[in-house]
Amino acid sequence: MSLRKEHQRIQDDFRQAAGLLRHDLVWDADFEAIRLDLAEILERRADLGVSNEQPMINMVQKIIASENDMSI
Repeated sequence: MSLRKEHQRIQDDFRQAAGLLRHDLVWDADFEAIRLDLAEILERRADLGVSNEQPMINMVQKIIASENDMSI
């Protein structure tokens, strides 16, 4: 994958994760307390794309994993 495509994919993933966090889904009570703040952080960091730290990218991938699981 080209660097440009990877950058765009990461941006899109961050925005998707932020969107999921903003939805009124059922969240664990402990997570509920931070989900909107986390969504704001992800929105602000989305434009960094490939410049995001790997732990942030990993976290985003975990947030969107079940949403993107085509086997469900």
